[in-house]
Amino acid sequence: MQGSYLFKCENHHISQGVGDFLTLPQFLARCYEAFAGHDRAELANPRVEGWLADEASSRILIKLARENLAAGLTPAL
Repeated sequence: MQGSYLFKCENHHISQGVGDFLTLPQFLARCYEAFAGHDRAELANPRVEGWLADEASSRILIKLARENLAAGLTPAL
């Protein structure tokens, strides 16, 4: 089965169409916009905290983040 990185928006009204979709960069930008309204201390996730606490996982995440930055792949804000 073929997939894509499209994200369906919520429809708050009845519509005869399929609704609106976001690309991955648009979805991530909206996530950052939503997160910006909260204190960093409020944004916690046990799974992510576990990754960051694990030295090997943390090294991989930092390596990938650096590669993305070097390639110019930053969040679209």
